[in-house]
Amino acid sequence: MVVTPVLSDHEGIRTVWVLFSVFMLKFPLVALLWWFIVRNKEWPVRPPVWSERETGDILTYLLAEADRVVTGGTVTLDEPASSVQIGLPYTHIIEPLPPTAVDGSYGRAVRLIEAVYKLDNTAAFRLDSGRGPRDVPLRQFGAGVLDSPPAPFSGDIRIRAFGWQAPTNAPLWRIEQSIPLPFTLLSVTTELSVNS
Repeated sequence: MVVTPVLSDHEGIRTVWVLFSVFMLKFPLVALLWWFIVRNKEWPVRPPVWSERETGDILTYLLAEADRVVTGGTVTLDEPASSVQIGLPYTHIIEPLPPTAVDGSYGRAVRLIEAVYKLDNTAAFRLDSGRGPRDVPLRQFGAGVLDSPPAPFSGDIRIRAFGWQAPTNAPLWRIEQSIPLPFTLLSVTTELSVNS
């Protein structure tokens, strides 16, 4: 822009030079702003899309909020909330008795083929079916599933198990969790294979 008067006495060349200079100065700024707009995941008409890092941060925040001390009958939160559920910590452990034959004898080896767990208004389910404790997903994917908080699950969950166990008093499956969410187990139906 400074060299424009020196460039020429021709008015057309100066006009083209000014337009070119303005465009070259503004284009990088406009491109940078457009890049910020395009990479923004939150649009007013679309639900937000969370990345793995953001999901991890949210879960970390929720776990940090889970442990609070009750002082004088009240709980103080770091952030204001419109709805809060507060309860005492409790770990429940559910495991079956070892399988026995009708005459009371044990087989040489037993294998849990499948177990059907009937749940009612359950929000979290952590099960050890021989491979260590694992969270069992209770939500089915479909339209609108990720746009709402998890609803309590009622129904049957089928879990297949692998491997044989020697006849010990160890349970074939075990439920142990201290997650502060509702859990109701109505029944368990197991399918076993016994080697006599």
